[in-house]
Amino acid sequence: MITGRLTFSAAVMLAADVEANTHALFVGEPIGARVNHYGDASMFTLLKSRLCVNCSTLFWQMSDARDMRPWIFPDLVATESFSDFVNHRDPALETIVKHQLDAKHVFDKQHPNRNWRRPSQQQDWPMILTK
Repeated sequence: MITGRLTFSAAVMLAADVEANTHALFVGEPIGARVNHYGDASMFTLLKSRLCVNCSTLFWQMSDARDMRPWIFPDLVATESFSDFVNHRDPALETIVKHQLDAKHVFDKQHPNRNWRRPSQQQDWPMILTK
């Protein structure tokens, strides 16, 4: 599954379901929100100022309550730069094309996965993202 910094809202819910129920590899950048998050914004008007405000109204728990990850981190990192955008390159797609499945990427065959502590979630995130 290709993810990135703009993966949020319902796409986070899809990513959480894919992670929990399949053995799919995540490619790209970390998703743009926590797996357990607030959503379903409702609009209301402030009484005195008459400003319209959107406010999230529901908490969506898509993973274990102890899952405090700031994101789902990809198994295969492929960050996009402005240069990639200008030159019409897709680093995630290029990474997928180059990737050959090997033993270190095969998760145990238990189904459903239900293991949100995948190997890719234990990495040193800041070091990888700044390379």
